[in-house]
Amino acid sequence: FGAVRNSHVDIVPLVETIPALRESPRIVRRLLEHPLYAQQVAARGGVQEVMLGYSDSAKDGGYLASQWSLYAAHGELAQTCDELGVRLRPFHGRGGSVSRGGGPTHEALLAQPPGAVRGRVKLTEQGEVLHYRYSRPEVAAHHLELVAAAVWEAAALQEPPSAQQERVWEAAMAEIAADSYARYTAFVRTPEFEELFWSITPIAELSQLNIGSRPASRSGSRRIADLRAIPWVFAWTQTRITLPAWYAVGSSIEGFVHGEPAGSERGPGAPPSAAAAALPEPGEARWALLQTMYRDWPFFRSAISNLEMVLAKTDLEVGSRYCALVDDPQLRERMWDAITGEYERTVAAVLQITGKRWLLGDQPQLRETLRLRDPYIDPLSVLQAGLLRRHRDMDANDPARADLLEA
Repeated sequence: FGAVRNSHVDIVPLVETIPALRESPRIVRRLLEHPLYAQQVAARGGVQEVMLGYSDSAKDGGYLASQWSLYAAHGELAQTCDELGVRLRPFHGRGGSVSRGGGPTHEALLAQPPGAVRGRVKLTEQGEVLHYRYSRPEVAAHHLELVAAAVWEAAALQEPPSAQQERVWEAAMAEIAADSYARYTAFVRTPEFEELFWSITPIAELSQLNIGSRPASRSGSRRIADLRAIPWVFAWTQTRITLPAWYAVGSSIEGFVHGEPAGSERGPGAPPSAAAAALPEPGEARWALLQTMYRDWPFFRSAISNLEMVLAKTDLEVGSRYCALVDDPQLRERMWDAITGEYERTVAAVLQITGKRWLLGDQPQLRETLRLRDPYIDPLSVLQAGLLRRHRDMDANDPARADLLEA
């Protein structure tokens, strides 16, 4: 090969699973240390763009493990690029829902590792949020002003915590994320859960409709591992359970506070022993630590705030109507107990950390918006659950099935 003197194309690694995020600094280092690739980057102005995927990492390991893996990867990628003399341009592949990286963009940018945002950043805007952010010129201008201000503030004004604080906070978050990963995967990666998923959600019926740009599954199988992240989140949103956005969070926080991790199957991000040794003893001191992290660490505050919002939107009373679609009564009761128990633990943990008496206690406008919206959404959810039962109970050759599917 000859030398690369001119290039019109960026080569952008996409890292979207938790193992890929964990390995991304080493992947980028190997690329940049290759002489030919280094010439390619130099021909593009010395800028290396890396796309960080939110949807697949959350589906892969749950909300907290995903958030922490993305944060750690962004910081380590920035450090790697600095060492090799190139500029990192992060490309955040965020979706509209919390489990796909959604939430206020301004807060999300300020929640990136200190010093990792250098004045240039790329974000995806998914179709479901375009209406809310760009439907009117004044709304679009306001949103873009917030994004520009956040990039500027993250690049120029953020003061990092002290080195000691940062070590303790990161050790705590890494331990919680690893524990959450273990609990989430132990629940989701089982044949029982697959049976629950295909029964409780309308994914099988919605997959037959022409409403997406790609098939719901990469291989056409019923394995959750093969299901794309967007229909995975969409299916749970339809049930109003929104399980991918919060499952395993409450129990992992409780496990951290009480010093009772899930077990030996630790996920990515477990802290090294030296960092873990700086943590306070289990008990009230760890609740106090989490409260301090919520108050003073933009990353943790953003993660908990988005979690609080999605917990407030979750409606298990409506979700129970979808759970009734599970034919096996023992499976239905066992799995529903696990879901409702984890939801209660997560709500209790969020309230303990934020010091609030109820969810969104400091956001009366959002609480009122949800209160006014629910009477219009609830009947649609109830109707859909009823139609699903009728459709599934019908004979496969009944000509009315097509009308029910369309409804």
